[in-house]
Amino acid sequence: MMYKYLFGLFFLFISSAISAQQISVEVKYVPADPADNLLIPYKPGKKLRWADFQGIPTDTANTSAITSSGLGYKFKLHRTEELATFTFTVNCTFSKLKSWVEPGSTNDYVLNHEQRHFDISYINTFLFIQKLRTTTFSLNNYRNEIQQIYNDVSYALNNMQRSYDIETKNGIDKEKQAEWNKKIDKELATVVL
Repeated sequence: MMYKYLFGLFFLFISSAISAQQISVEVKYVPADPADNLLIPYKPGKKLRWADFQGIPTDTANTSAITSSGLGYKFKLHRTEELATFTFTVNCTFSKLKSWVEPGSTNDYVLNHEQRHFDISYINTFLFIQKLRTTTFSLNNYRNEIQQIYNDVSYALNNMQRSYDIETKNGIDKEKQAEWNKKIDKELATVVL
């Protein structure tokens, strides 16, 4: 009987200690690993060039070029008795080997359309960072919480990319492309990392 009581007190003490622990979240936007010259980190103002598209065309029926870009992250959890600190490093990159252009399609208009795909990835990277910074993580379920945020933002990113291509007809509809250019520029202007 005494052991059950002591175990109960011990459990209560541990639960109180965990719930009393402060939680801190640090999020940093970092470029891709400089040693990986197959990835280009997103840098505001730096534009893609056709030389960056080094992949081999795989679907030439409907598109003249493909941009493969997205976001990635790593995190560490450091705990002391008083504080649990989540440190996230987040990046947005363009894959040279997964991005390609059909020979004869290398003009400025098509390059702008492809650049906007990379811009959309960056906009959603910012959304991911905002969500990480504003989430109150639980020490019991943080892995699932982080994964859910990533899944939600990935879903939003994919939807935005798909909407962009559908509405512009892969850049063929110049009027819609101009509308998206303005929309993307407006959203990029709000990105503060």
